[in-house]
Order: sequence, then C-alpha cells, then structure tokens
Amino acid sequence: MTAENVEFIDMKPELASFRDEVLQGLSKNPKRIPPKFFYDDRGSELFVKITRTPEYYVTRTEEEILGKFGEEISETIGKGTFVIEYGSGNSEKTSMLISSLDSPFAYVLIDISSDAVRNSADLLSSRFPDLKIISICADYLRMHEIPEQDPNRKKVIVFLGSTIGNFEPDDAKGFLELVQSELNDGDGMLVGVDLRKDVKTLNAAYNDSEGYTARFNLNLLRRIGKELETDINPEKFAHKAYYNRELGRIEMHLVSLENQEVMIEGMKFRFDRGETIHTESSYKYTVEDFSRLAEKSGLKVKKNWQDSRGYFSLLYLTK
Repeated sequence: MTAENVEFIDMKPELASFRDEVLQGLSKNPKRIPPKFFYDDRGSELFVKITRTPEYYVTRTEEEILGKFGEEISETIGKGTFVIEYGSGNSEKTSMLISSLDSPFAYVLIDISSDAVRNSADLLSSRFPDLKIISICADYLRMHEIPEQDPNRKKVIVFLGSTIGNFEPDDAKGFLELVQSELNDGDGMLVGVDLRKDVKTLNAAYNDSEGYTARFNLNLLRRIGKELETDINPEKFAHKAYYNRELGRIEMHLVSLENQEVMIEGMKFRFDRGETIHTESSYKYTVEDFSRLAEKSGLKVKKNWQDSRGYFSLLYLTK
C-alpha cells in the first residue's frame, strides 16, 4: 500500500538477464561479472554490514559531510527545488539530506528495481509525511525516457555514495554528458566522489577484518548456484581486492583456488589455478581529476565539500 504523499511511476525498464550476462562475462578473457549483480537480498544485507565496519570509511565520511555542511548544501540547492536521486537511496544519508533542505518541492527516487524504489519511498514517506515523493522504476542511464516532472522548476540531480567510481572513466564521462543534457541553466548535480588516499586505508576498506566484503564478493557465486543450473562450488574460490596504482582503482576479484572446470547452464568454463573473475572496479579521484572529467562533459564544479580527513568529497556541478 502506497502512502498518500507517494506517487509511483513504473517505466517497465528492460532488466538484463542475470543468466545471459553471467554466461557472456565468463566467456570473456579476462572473465568478469558486472557488480550490479551483487545486490540480491543476501548481498544487500552484507553490504549494509560492510558500511558499518571500522575499515569502510565511505558511508561515515559522506554522512559527516552532510551533517557538517548541510546548511551550506541546502543554500546551494535552493528553496523549493525539485530533487532527483539516481538510485533508490541510502535511507540514512537521504534522510539527512532531505532534513537539511529548504522546503523542497518534491523528492524523486529513480531505480531499476521496483521493490527497492518502492521500499525506499515508503520509508521516506513515514519520516517526511508532508513531502511529495515520486518513486520511478526506471533505468537512470536512459534518463531521456523518464518524463519531465516540472520543466519550469529548478532541479538538482543527486548521486550519493561512490557509485560514479564504479564506471570506467569513459563511461563516467558519458554518464555526466547525459546528466548535462538533462540540466537547464540554474540546475545542478550533487555527486559523491571517493578521493585518492593512502593505499593501506584503501586496501583495508575492501578487506575488512570481519570478512563481510569477502562474503559479499563470494555471495555472487552463491547467487549463481541458487538461480542458475550449475555445479560451481564457492569454496573453490577466494576473495581478492587490491588497489591498482597504475589505474587508480580498487579491483575486486574472485580467485580460483585450483584448476577446475565448471558447468553453468550447459556451458563449460575452465579456470586455471590463480585465474580470477573481475567483479568490481572502484575508481578513486583527486578533486582536480574529477573536475577535469566534469569539464570534458560540459559541467563545472561550483562547490566542493570534504570530510575532515579529505577522504571523500561531495561536489556540486552546474552547466
């Protein structure tokens, strides 16, 4: 049941087949599976636990910025603004942002998962019963297909977390170009960027001592075992994550612990001992590097807020 202040719009996005993308990814050299498939129910539970580990700084630092600079962020976004968040929203961070805003006209959540966007909207509705909330099931990478809500009102696109870092640099540029094409004069984008820092801190964040990140990564194989016809054994693989200095990114892999052959949906895949499945890249930027990327996409950095250690940045971009 949807609350009175929530409107739901289903754009019925095409959902990529888990089966097809797994088979295609494992047929490549090197093997890979897209990180979007981490987030089944168990994966989502594990990720919440990751965000609470001492080593994983991303969530805490972004919340620090929202708490410390909330008033300034609100002034930059402006009064009565149409705020559009790409992704279903982290309820705590999104709530912090909404609490700081000055009479937003409406808050829009866009996510490819109908359940995720509905659940987030219902939670926010209970916390902000007087706020108009629009939840849209759609692929934000096809944002041009999403109906314009109020073309005469200022809008700000919000992209929290460090999701921009999961794009390859060329894809990040393409994504920002799409955003730029959606913005009118006076509109803006608030984007979270994980900054470069010492390698020890970076490696620890993706190799927490409690092992949640390892379980999160290996859960991808358990999902394959649960949803596809396969004889894959997750115990024959191990989690590996490290900072690639040359490329400026964290890489997550699943490493085969032995020479083995695996059947998935009638297809045979051979793994040599030590061979990996690349499951995620997370690029880390300097503010200067990201500013140049934004400029190449037709955007410019107007504001830059950072946590006390300079680990994370929230940037406000305009045309």
